[in-house]
Amino acid sequence: MTEVICPLCGKGFEDGEEIIGVSGAIVSDADDAIIADDQPWLALYHRECWKAISMEKSGDTPSAETGDAGQPD
Repeated sequence: MTEVICPLCGKGFEDGEEIIGVSGAIVSDADDAIIADDQPWLALYHRECWKAISMEKSGDTPSAETGDAGQPD
């Protein structure tokens, strides 16, 4: 069996670790999506790696998650 690795950091996954799976499924509400068992995963990411990717694509910075968007006082 081939070890699955995170494409962002290049590390494998630990048992019980929370991961984010990216699939080609088209759904109307991602929170309620049920992905079929035979749906291939395009990629699997560590939660922290996915946060970094999603913030980069949205133009946010890590500080925006804490409420400090870098705006001057």
